[in-house]
Amino acid sequence: MKEQEQVVLVVLGRGRREQRYFRLGRLLLRPKELCIVEADLGEEFGEVLRGPELIRVSELDYPLQRVLRQATEEDQHRIAANRAEEERALVAAQEMVRRRGLPMKLVSCEYSFDRQRLTFHFTSPQRVDFRELLHELAAYFQARIVLHQIGPREETQLLGGLGRCGRTLCCATFLRNPESISMRMVYEQELFVPPERVTGLCGRLLCCLRYEHQNYVETLLKLPHIGSRIKHDGKKGKVVGHNIFKGTTIVELEDGRRVEVPGLSKEDVV
Repeated sequence: MKEQEQVVLVVLGRGRREQRYFRLGRLLLRPKELCIVEADLGEEFGEVLRGPELIRVSELDYPLQRVLRQATEEDQHRIAANRAEEERALVAAQEMVRRRGLPMKLVSCEYSFDRQRLTFHFTSPQRVDFRELLHELAAYFQARIVLHQIGPREETQLLGGLGRCGRTLCCATFLRNPESISMRMVYEQELFVPPERVTGLCGRLLCCLRYEHQNYVETLLKLPHIGSRIKHDGKKGKVVGHNIFKGTTIVELEDGRRVEVPGLSKEDVV
């Protein structure tokens, strides 16, 4: 095997979570083009995210499989047919779950390109014994069935929607692997607002709180902390807030007035 291979990075399937490199061979593919690739159980379709590029095969923690072809018009018709069949499959599977009284909610399902595998994504507040359901699904759909339990963030990523900003959710577009967000990030950005103002459709803290977090932290390190006593223009006051974007400090003077002061630093603390 060659030490270096010409590859493209491909995001697989409709869920758009799994990304892998695939050997390109003599094909010519560019970002955003659809392709058919080798998969562990047959063939799968995907979209090129990046490449072509050279990588060291030894640096990968999975076998390097190959791109079979650029998706043809016939392939794309088949993908569309699979999507239509998924809608019917989901309804049928939801009825099986309801009939068995299982404490699980089927969110979506997805066929592999060659229809050999059918993956169901579900949520549940507890552990579910779905062994009998698995057998029934496999017999009904004549395919290998995968039942994948997901959390609130993944459910929202699959279903999509609009965020508070009015744009399509980050997790449903470019954010492939949302990272955990903590309340500490909220406090470090001085977002003293009701919890619902910083909560996304998934019921978790907004992913975008991470985007500029480091910039907030670095800026606030240079400014006096909230609660600090400072002296400005011959008058004493207390720091009650900051304007991160302008790099200014909000000071409440002894007479109760609040002023926005530029250029303050920790050296101004008394």
